[in-house]
Amino acid sequence: MAFFKIRAYGGWNTATNSTGFVLAEAELAKHMKNDDVDALLATRYLDDWAYQANIRNTVARQLTWLRGDGVYGTLSTKRDAVSARSTRMMERFVEENLPPMETLEDITVYFPWSRMFEADIEHSKFYDLMDYMKKTRSKNRSKFLGNKQEKQGALSYNNKKDSMKRGDRHDGTVHCKACAG
Repeated sequence: MAFFKIRAYGGWNTATNSTGFVLAEAELAKHMKNDDVDALLATRYLDDWAYQANIRNTVARQLTWLRGDGVYGTLSTKRDAVSARSTRMMERFVEENLPPMETLEDITVYFPWSRMFEADIEHSKFYDLMDYMKKTRSKNRSKFLGNKQEKQGALSYNNKKDSMKRGDRHDGTVHCKACAG
């Protein structure tokens, strides 16, 4: 299928952000295994095309149907319901629009900042890809940083990731607790 013949894709956000991401993704793809490139492309298709361009607007129009408090910019108690609805719609979208792939068998849509326009789409290969990127970054950084600095950087990254997974909310002065660090 043509979707996975290209090596980089970015289809959402500002033109500058998308272009910058695609250039970096294309450079990174030169050093990745084909399966990892496909997993990265799958992540972009799921986030940019499936969620941002299709699912997000549909679920946003359905927010009033869901129990609890919350609006588009602050999901509040509707976050879990929006996540469940978005995940179901994502699964349907994948089934209708993307080729069968192992990485697309288990998909979940999260809202770590409790806002509809910032979704975290995870799929089966997502964690393998994140581990690969951490190892590659760590290997390259260790050439320039001492052991102590590298361990502190890895700890900081993991703390931020854990904080975002819990869905910590921003306090108005920083983007989120993970960024306050």
